[in-house]
Amino acid sequence: MNEHLSKVTMSALNGSILKWEKIFRGLDQDNGTENCPLCQLFYGNDCLNCPIANDTGAQYCEETPHTDYALTVHEEYEYGQSYTVINYPELKPLAFKELRYLIRLKRKLQYAK
Repeated sequence: MNEHLSKVTMSALNGSILKWEKIFRGLDQDNGTENCPLCQLFYGNDCLNCPIANDTGAQYCEETPHTDYALTVHEEYEYGQSYTVINYPELKPLAFKELRYLIRLKRKLQYAK
């Protein structure tokens, strides 16, 4: 594992992967920073040292599949309603893309030299 990646950060990344696994399975929904372990660590500091921001060079998960997911939700559905992949199956492939991105990022970080 990359020596610069702390156990706390890796735990948060694993938690974010779990979040998106649940979203993909229809067991949860994306509540943005409220239910993102990585955001809970890094969002308040403009994503400084967040592994996603370090990977993409962008803040707030821009340049990741999450952007398409969030834009779809905010453009298509009323604020405050439940928007799980069960209610809106068109979100499922978008959730899968974010999940796949996070898993690939984890592998990339684990095997970085």
